[in-house]
Order: sequence, then structure tokens, then C-alpha cells
Amino acid sequence: MSYKYSNGGFTVQGDIKAAEDAERNTIIDFGEDLIQLQTSGSTRLHIDNNGIYIPDSPADASLFVSGGIEITPGNQEGLRFMKSATQLNFISFQDGTDGGSYNARLSYNSQEYLFIAPGRGADFFINSGESSGDFTYPFSIMDDGTAKFTKGLTDSSVRATDLDSSISFYVSGTTDGNNNAVFDGNVVMNGTTLQASAQRVSTTVASSFPYTVAEGDYVILVEGTGSPRTIDLPAKANHAGRVLIIKDATGNASSNNIEIDPNGSETIDGTSTKLMSGDKSSLTIVCGSDQWFVLGNYPG
Repeated sequence: MSYKYSNGGFTVQGDIKAAEDAERNTIIDFGEDLIQLQTSGSTRLHIDNNGIYIPDSPADASLFVSGGIEITPGNQEGLRFMKSATQLNFISFQDGTDGGSYNARLSYNSQEYLFIAPGRGADFFINSGESSGDFTYPFSIMDDGTAKFTKGLTDSSVRATDLDSSISFYVSGTTDGNNNAVFDGNVVMNGTTLQASAQRVSTTVASSFPYTVAEGDYVILVEGTGSPRTIDLPAKANHAGRVLIIKDATGNASSNNIEIDPNGSETIDGTSTKLMSGDKSSLTIVCGSDQWFVLGNYPG
């Protein structure tokens, strides 16, 4: 091997082979804008103008790092995992004392599904904390598939086995005004709904007329006076199945009738309006596909 020295402070040389490698197949191969590190005649590290490439190997991993890794995105998006249509890409978490079994995985497959898989029947927690050692577990998926939203949970050992086996989705909160589970939008329950505590429903006081039913109204308590006290119903479109309860709260409907007025030419039980004229009377109606229907009528 020969070396050429220059006054510029660098050397020009050919490929480098390891002196202690009897097979002479551990080398640093220099090419045009290219450096390859090879062992046993195979490239283990490839560097060119496009970046650094580490080929796959028969080992469990091709890159082993002891210590932290910091990624500072430049003109690229950061960290990307490439895969073919048939490959399953995943990030594995493993206890080094557990041999080859994994503790948890984050994976992605050809159907564009993202999987979060705790290993060996473990639970999955999303953790939050304001400071080191101050952790809560607001969302968790238990090993039996139960999904839990639990505000203020600080003990990750609270598991699905603490819940009834029939529970698949669980929300824990209080009624102090800050911990309610709020669903903003339509909620469809395909099954029996069991209410294990007191029921609270939206209640509105109507005292200025005509009163137009709002989106969040359920029970409407009619107060004040009017001749009549008109309650204007919304158009039936997009309201099929909606239930309204209208109550004479003041108790003067005999002299201040309450008139339920469907939208436009729509009807209620086939008529253009429905009149409530009994003191303390109440009316329960439901929106059908073609009109509103009376479910219950308390005459007062």
C-alpha cells in the first residue's frame, strides 16, 4: 500500500484493509463521492451524497446504539419508517433480560392500520404529568380490550379486572362541573343503556313568546303569560327520533294556552298545531319521518 502526501494537509490513498483480518475482506472502500464500510465482503455502512445507508443484516437489528439519539430535522420531515406493501413495520420495546420476547409494539401494516400492542397481556397507558414523578393515566386500554378514560388516575395497577366483564368502554368522572364526560354531537347506542345513577336532562325555561325550540332543548318549562304562548318546533329534517317534553310550569294554561306549532306546513298528529289548555298540563312528542307525534299527554 502506498501513500501520497501533499502540502495541503491531507492524504490521497486507496481502499483500506484491516491488517489483522486474515481473509482481507474487512475494508473501507473509497469511491467517487462514496465510502463503504465492509465486513466479510458485505457492505455494513454506505455513505454518499444522498446520506448514510445501513443495509439489512441477518441479526435482530442492523444498528445498535448505546445511549440517546437526537434527531434535528433539516430539509426532511424527521423520522420516517419505510416498508413494502407486504411488510409489517413496528417499533418494539423490550426488556433486555427477557430474551427475544417483546414488551410492547407500535406497528403499521399494508392495510394502513396503526397498531399499539402491549406485550404478553399487558395494559396500554397514555401518560401525562406536570413534572417528573407526577404522573396520571387519563386513557388506558386494558388487556381484555376495555378502553378507559379516568381522570386523576395515578395508579397504573388499576386494571380491567377491577371492572365488570361486560364493560368495554369506561369513563370515570364526577359531577363537580369539571369532570363530566361531554359528547359534543350525536351519540348512537346500539344496545341496552343501563343508567346506574340519577338522570339529568337539559331543561329550558321559556318565558318570552313565540319561543323557538333550540338544538339543545329537551324539557321546556313554559312560564309567563301569552295569548297564546307559542312554542315553534324545528323543521323535522335531521330531527327524526328527537323527543321533546313541554310543561305548563306556571300552571295557567287554561287562560294562557300553550300552542305547539310545527315548522311551515308540517304537522303534529296530522294537525297544523297542538293546543295545551289544562293548568299544569304537559305534552311529550317525538319527531317522525313525516311529522311530529304525541307520545304522552297529561291534561292537567
